[in-house]
Amino acid sequence: MSIRFKLSPELVDGDHWTVVDTIRQLCDYIELWDQESQKFVGEGFAVEVVEMSDEEVAALPEIG
Repeated sequence: MSIRFKLSPELVDGDHWTVVDTIRQLCDYIELWDQESQKFVGEGFAVEVVEMSDEEVAALPEIG
């Protein structure tokens, strides 16, 4: 099991929760959200710290 970050849909594609492994990946998504959020005043996102195995992450649906 590894500690990972579960990102709410607002940070990625608007439809799916996404799991990333590093703080750098998390920061990249937050930076993109921040650049685009100017047109979505009042919107927010959630980040959860979760413990998931590589197998659990691999079983997640692909995001297109």
